[in-house]
Formats: sequence, structure tokens, C-alpha cells
Amino acid sequence: FCCKNKMDFIAASFVQTGADVRLIRQILDDAGGQNIQIISKIENEEGVANIDDILKYSDGIMVARGDLGMEIPSQKVALAQKMLITKANVAGRFVICATQMLESMCDNPLPTRAEMTDVANAVFDGVDGTMLSGETANGAFPAKAVSTMAAINANAELAKTSSATISFLRDFTQRPFTTIESAAASAAMGAVDCAAELIVVISGDGTAAKAMSKYRPPCPILVVTADDTVARQCGAYFGQYAMKVADLRSEKFAVDRDAPAIVEAKKLQLMKVWQGMTRTPSSLDLSKQPKPTSRGGNIIVVAGPDGGDADRCPVVSFL
Repeated sequence: FCCKNKMDFIAASFVQTGADVRLIRQILDDAGGQNIQIISKIENEEGVANIDDILKYSDGIMVARGDLGMEIPSQKVALAQKMLITKANVAGRFVICATQMLESMCDNPLPTRAEMTDVANAVFDGVDGTMLSGETANGAFPAKAVSTMAAINANAELAKTSSATISFLRDFTQRPFTTIESAAASAAMGAVDCAAELIVVISGDGTAAKAMSKYRPPCPILVVTADDTVARQCGAYFGQYAMKVADLRSEKFAVDRDAPAIVEAKKLQLMKVWQGMTRTPSSLDLSKQPKPTSRGGNIIVVAGPDGGDADRCPVVSFL
């Protein structure tokens, strides 16, 4: 059913070992679902104990706290949540936190303060997404629950320290890095150092885009891709916005500040209005530039050597 209807994700409940994920992957591949990503739901003690093995074969995980709280002592759920999220971050897998996040909104238009803090703490822990369950499935205020959670997430992200997160992930990622991993880490820290307002990633199969999201840069990531599936799956990853194009080889999408990717980012309102500063190849003496009227202005591009696909040989440049 999943392959026939060209689904983007499949969520597997009560995953206990990496072998469980490999079996699902084989079934999907045999049915033509090579591009379908697997979300492993961690809901029991075996899943928590074998998380390293599960992460090797999963595209993402879900911390399903409802059933997990029935399988392990309830006082340990918070510890398990933080451990699972951290391991997923280091492994470069997207992670979703779910179950009873705004449970009181099943019946009330406003959540409790404890629920608000719970959602915010999931963001602080490093999730890519937070998930509603009964609040939208059969709650009395589904739209209000979504807008409330989105507002909490957006405000919680303001308190995140990007440089500390990037340094932590670099320190705990196994070395030697791949070229894509190294380029993504460098681009993320570069975004902090130069107060970049946008990162553009040219990515055919999404590999470079996933690596970029892993390091949680402090600005939006515009993913330029020719693959419909990759474009749709961007929504599961931290900071990603998709720009679907017909062919990555047809033109250079981020060669300068008037390139198609930058124009698209402005349409999506991913960039602040930047006034006063003239950026040209000869404008290296910043002392002669007028002071910027707002934070930001720089753009980082992760692309191939020819300005195309970065998934094989990434090059980081600044506009």
C-alpha cells in the first residue's frame, strides 16, 4: 500500500532492533519503495537499549512517550527522551517527539503551563519536529492546537545557542568526517560567525541537505533539488525549505545574489531586508561600508564545484 501510493514516510511501531528496520527496508525496496523513509518509533525498553543499532538503518526516529511510559518506569521517560534525541542528533537522523504534548487541548482552548514547557524543552533537547496526536485526531480545538504548538516551537528556537550545538555535534561525531559532513559543519559554524541569513544547498538526492540540517545552523536552509520526493521530505528535517527545479544541470541556481535560489528565498520570506551594505568582490574593506541596518546579510552556498549537485563533491562559498 505504501509503495503503491508513493508515500514519503512509513512509521514502524515498537521497533526493537536494527534487524526490524532492515526487514522493513527490504520489503519496501522489493516493492519499489527505495525512496520511502523509515521512522522507527521507540516505544519499549528493547528499543531504547538498541538505539545505536536502530539508528544505523533508520532515516528518523520518533520518541513515542505514551507507550514508552508503559514499558519503562515513568520517572525514566524524560531521561530516555533526552538520550534518544541526543543520539539521533549525533547520528544525523531526524527525530520527532510525540504523545500528550498538549493533551489538555483535547478539551480546552489553551494548554497548561507545564505542557507549554514540555514542548519547549523538546525543542531545547534538539528535535526536528513535535507531534500532536489526540489533540488533532479527536480534540475540540485541532487548529488552535497546531497554531499553539507552532508558536511555542518558534519562540523556543530563539533561546537555542547554535555555536554550542554545532561544537557539541562536531565533537561527538565519529572521525574522520566525510567531505559532505565536513562541509556541512563548516558551513553551519560559518553561518554563526558571519551572521548569515540563509544557507542554500544544491542537493540531488538530499544527502548534503540532511548533513546541513544535522548541525542546526541559525538560519533557514533552502534545498534546491530536482527530485520530487526529496522536496517533499524536506519538511521532516530541521530548518529545510524546498525549491523544486526541473534539472540541477540547467543553470547555476546560487552563483550570485540575483540567482534563482536567492530570488525564491525572498519570495518565501526566508531572508531579512538588507539595506545599505554593498557587497561586491572588491568590497573587502568593511570599515568603508555603511553600518548595516539589520542583523544578517550574508548567504552561504553549499554546491558542487560547478555550482551544481553538492552530494558528491561539496564546495562551501559565501555571497
